[in-house]
Amino acid sequence: MRFTALRRLLPLSAPLLLAAAAPLEAQQSRAMAVDCRGASAVTPENRQRTELWVRERLPAFVPSPDHALRMQSLIRQAEQVKLAFHSISSTCAQYLAGTMEREAADRALHGFERIIGNFIHDVGNDATVLAAQGQVADMGGLRQAMTDIGATGRQAALMGDEALAENARKKLVDALVSFSRTFADGACYDQAFDPRIAMGLHRQNEILGTGIDVTPCARRLFTADGTGADIVWRFRHCGSGVGEWKIQTSGPLLGSGVATLSLDLTGFWQISENTSEGDVLVQYKGDMTLVQKPVEGEPDLKVPDRLLLQVTEGTVTADGEVFHRGLSMPGLTFAVKKSDKPCREEGEQGAE
Repeated sequence: MRFTALRRLLPLSAPLLLAAAAPLEAQQSRAMAVDCRGASAVTPENRQRTELWVRERLPAFVPSPDHALRMQSLIRQAEQVKLAFHSISSTCAQYLAGTMEREAADRALHGFERIIGNFIHDVGNDATVLAAQGQVADMGGLRQAMTDIGATGRQAALMGDEALAENARKKLVDALVSFSRTFADGACYDQAFDPRIAMGLHRQNEILGTGIDVTPCARRLFTADGTGADIVWRFRHCGSGVGEWKIQTSGPLLGSGVATLSLDLTGFWQISENTSEGDVLVQYKGDMTLVQKPVEGEPDLKVPDRLLLQVTEGTVTADGEVFHRGLSMPGLTFAVKKSDKPCREEGEQGAE
């Protein structure tokens, strides 16, 4: 881990927390401002309010298996934060029971709130700095940091501290935006990773309305090379399989063409070829299908495996005369390979 503050654990106890809370007569704690009405976090009303806050404010960060930057848990908190929240509840209970003076309780509560606020600030800032590198290898640490921040924000919402809860939400957004912007602006092209990471990040940004498009980082360079009818075929596609494939041929005939596949992974191709002397032009076209195969261990996920070609029509032009005839070419099958890194549509760079 390139930042140690994320895992920093403060060996605090309730007495030490009390000692850390400096007297601030002019500063009332947020808990005391509402007369400790949120101190009992287990009431049905508090829980209902908190779940509404999570649904409305954290939909982009709730735990999910989509490989994005989401929290791993909604309830797991760092130990010092647990202790601070517990101390808030304990102090409020003493104040409401009449065993602690209002001024002393206010000072103590403000100190606990400050500890939680500093935790959110420090961990959030460290996460944003790390996220700005846009490195997939750091996502595990970032997820842990976001779990600490988000779970702390949820607990703050549970206890009615809207300011702390909103600050936690903002730190989550800052980290996601920082990572996504660097990632999409170019950092992703030098890294090998599962394309689902990019799609998961994109969905998070869509939920937040950031306007950051991460989908280009999910593109891969698909290649299919082989020989058919004494011609060497080369297929190239930068994307997910759907859309345009570029075709190059060499051998007795030199040519280029395109194929276009629809969402059902079927489509059409066409190509124009010349002899090396350029005295004969051959144009032909046909049908193409992209066959997929399941990913080992994940049967619901499929990846491109083979290209199947059929020739349906051909035209030969020589000495200015056009001949129409069916070309004698069997169905062709080419194995498809996929790059580990993203590709760029312009020149297909960054994939090999």
